[in-house]
Amino acid sequence: MEESKIDGKNADQEERNCILCLNEIKYFALGCCDHKNVCNTCSLRMRLILEDDQCPLCKTELDEIVISNDWSLTWSVFNKKVKRNCEEDPEDDTIYYHTDDARKASLTYRSLNCMIGNCPHHKQ
Repeated sequence: MEESKIDGKNADQEERNCILCLNEIKYFALGCCDHKNVCNTCSLRMRLILEDDQCPLCKTELDEIVISNDWSLTWSVFNKKVKRNCEEDPEDDTIYYHTDDARKASLTYRSLNCMIGNCPHHKQ
């Protein structure tokens, strides 16, 4: 049996869960420390609601972040080659979106989404 397997999953897959909410990461927030352990939901909650711009893993102050799903992306590559083509958040110029899908998935947190299905404010 391979040691890289944990409960039937590769160790690499195991690391793709958010360290805060433990959900599987579809989009992560990347900053200058290059950690990819926090999902876009938790990262945006920290920055926009709690006004905490630190990496929750190493506590590095993150002046800017990019929301992405490209696991090969590094901060250095983002800063040198990718940043100029990324869209900024409409209300926070320290947040960038690597793709349109990442932007759409993240901007849903800026609108009212009632959890009650028959509520007139519920978005489907």
